Amino acid sequence: MRIGVIADDLTGANGTGVMLAKLGLDCYTAFNREVEQTKEAKTAMCIDTDSRYAAGDEAKEKVEEAYFFLADNWQADIICKRIDSTFRGNIGHEVEALLHCATDDLVAVIVPTYPSSNRIVINSQLYVNNTLLHETDVANDPVQPMTDANILTILRKQTNVSSAAITIETIRTGPDAIRRQMEQLRQENVRIIVCDAVTEEDVQHISEAMTLSSDHSFLPVDPGPLTYYYVQQRTHMRSKRAKRVLATVGSITSLTAKQIRYVQEHMDTETIYVDAKELVLTDSRSKEEKQRVVNQVLSSEIKAKVILITTNNERAERVDFSHLAKEEGCTEEVLSKRLTDGLAHIAKQLLTASEDAFDGCYFSGGDVSASFMKASKAHAIKLIDEVIPIVAYGTVVGGAFNNLPVITKGGLIGTELTMYDCITYLQYSEEER
Repeated sequence: MRIGVIADDLTGANGTGVMLAKLGLDCYTAFNREVEQTKEAKTAMCIDTDSRYAAGDEAKEKVEEAYFFLADNWQADIICKRIDSTFRGNIGHEVEALLHCATDDLVAVIVPTYPSSNRIVINSQLYVNNTLLHETDVANDPVQPMTDANILTILRKQTNVSSAAITIETIRTGPDAIRRQMEQLRQENVRIIVCDAVTEEDVQHISEAMTLSSDHSFLPVDPGPLTYYYVQQRTHMRSKRAKRVLATVGSITSLTAKQIRYVQEHMDTETIYVDAKELVLTDSRSKEEKQRVVNQVLSSEIKAKVILITTNNERAERVDFSHLAKEEGCTEEVLSKRLTDGLAHIAKQLLTASEDAFDGCYFSGGDVSASFMKASKAHAIKLIDEVIPIVAYGTVVGGAFNNLPVITKGGLIGTELTMYDCITYLQYSEEER
């Protein structure tokens, strides 16, 4: 799939391109139209129109030229519009131009929210670092001072194309509710939809709604996150083969439980819960529990793309490690080590018994990761990329599983979406990035 990105400045083009590179796309920011070397199947082409401070008509012309180049010459499957995170520029003019270039079915979805940069939208008002847009330094921009924080108001000064908003209340209801409202607005001939969003999850739900809709095509308009999630979902829907991932989760934090639920709800997942109490005992019950899990995966015809092995079971009674340690005549630290070693043993057995059945491994919990590396006699992890801060992607060096792609994550790291993002990264990654 080829992705075209139209940005109004160079840093914006590069910023979105780098985000898309994390999806395994070959990404380029083009300075001319020589594209014969960039027509690979999985490519993103970012074009800087240098139109942020141009006159409205000039901005339209530049955007139209970029659109027809990407759509006709380069044959992009998806075209996205990258905008400034403080909503400066000719956004209304440029979106109007893109809508006129495309089919009547195209609807622009504008999401200025960029959670990691503290840009959020509530009631169509853009906040930057918890301050309304027009009360920040951009109010003093020498070329284009921002005098309003309301996205709809700013847009309507630049275009007469019909526009409407979807509020945070609907966004928080979930993708299906968002999709229904989008389709209702389209029936009312609305061509520009502005969405509230505060968190990464909000942005992802908006992109899911766009992907779920079968009636219309969408133009994502944003500083990067919406484009990232929309492209992620669209490219994965068309992917011939999502890689199979073994996820081993030893962390019992509430955050990890939320991450597990999100993966279960949004991915093709088979979950096998491990009895933590059985796993840490020294008698034959521990061996039997490990073998039970391995047999359940190997003997049944599980076709899921994600096999999740975890002791984080919200329905199970929490094990009292303090009491159990006294019964076992050891410390809680010893029990914890038995648990992580047990999970590592299960992962090793599954990878050994089903050669080529898994294309990568995800480990949540630093101790589980370390136990697996020790059990498999790995020499090192070749670090290749950072999926999110403090979450590493790499390949195993040496041992029983040389070159195995892995992602390791601490139990308290990330948001509700992090496990999903990590597993998706593994499913669609190249071995060398």
